[in-house]
Amino acid sequence: MMNFTPTTSSAQRMVLAACLTLAALPSLAQQESVIPESARRLAPDPSSPAMRARAQLVRTQKSAEKEMRKIRAKYLGDIRVESIRQEGISKMLAFKDPIHFPALVEVTKGEQEDVRSALLDMLATQPGDAANATVAWIAVNEKSDQVRELATQRLRERLGDGGFKGIPSPGVAEVIRLALESGRERQIEAAAQLAQALHMYEAIAWLIPAQLGSSAGGQPGAGGGDLGWIAIGKQTAFVSDLTPVVSNGAVAFDPTLSVITEGVLLRIHDAAVTTYRGGVNRRLIGLSTEATGRSTEGLAWDLGAWKHWYDAEFYPLAVRQRAQIAAQTAAQTAASQPTRGVNQPVPGTPKIDPPRSR
Repeated sequence: MMNFTPTTSSAQRMVLAACLTLAALPSLAQQESVIPESARRLAPDPSSPAMRARAQLVRTQKSAEKEMRKIRAKYLGDIRVESIRQEGISKMLAFKDPIHFPALVEVTKGEQEDVRSALLDMLATQPGDAANATVAWIAVNEKSDQVRELATQRLRERLGDGGFKGIPSPGVAEVIRLALESGRERQIEAAAQLAQALHMYEAIAWLIPAQLGSSAGGQPGAGGGDLGWIAIGKQTAFVSDLTPVVSNGAVAFDPTLSVITEGVLLRIHDAAVTTYRGGVNRRLIGLSTEATGRSTEGLAWDLGAWKHWYDAEFYPLAVRQRAQIAAQTAAQTAASQPTRGVNQPVPGTPKIDPPRSR
């Protein structure tokens, strides 16, 4: 098949940084050593060139983030003077190296729309896939509807419509895939909306399982108790014991009352919840219908039917369309560069996942 409990902001930044690494950061050569590879992974040598370079990178990022927070405190935040805010925005957006993009997103989080919009405008002018992934991250995780819409617009301007040729951005694809698999409802809905806006057919495989969510409601307690119970019955009081009380010239009885219950008891040992994500389902139907030219509304919520449709109808169609696009591109390239053969593959085409056992 083709290929967010809320988390802390630091964890989200780690995921964003991982998405950006694919396009933004140069690879670091590993130092040759007689130490076994398994041991080297467990205990990397801090004196190796790779670890020294990584340490320097971390120091650079932390220093830049500290400076960003100073700028925000002095020029942005609750400041209302427009000239001061514009000066702060200008200083903030001077950090244009891709290694600073995660910190820019985090430090400006919660700022007014002028700051977030300026950040998107700056990213839209930056080359490389790291800027694409950062804009996609904002489009999926931003709370403001206006900022999310602006981020989606910037991505469409940069990448165009995907279709069967795919989105030429591994970073954007990774952000959407991670959001759809995160289990966080707001991010899942935003990622599905972004995939449809980009006409991202390769996301169909991720949308199929994402339209339904399930989770356990709880497990029996350590002592084997129930999660809950419901009793429906009638209680009748009766005298279960009678104690005589004797004093001078008098005798009495002290009754003990008990209650007997007659009825039905419902015990709940465990529970599970299935979530039907209507927004994801509608966008899946829209994308799949657009791709094949035939309505898939009848597949509804049936995951088995969706998987059969993907294997039997969508994937073969995608393979044929990809081959046709590759042939046309190769022919056009060969016309402009006669040394290139028409049978050579076209580089950079996003992958359509083949059917597999699910």
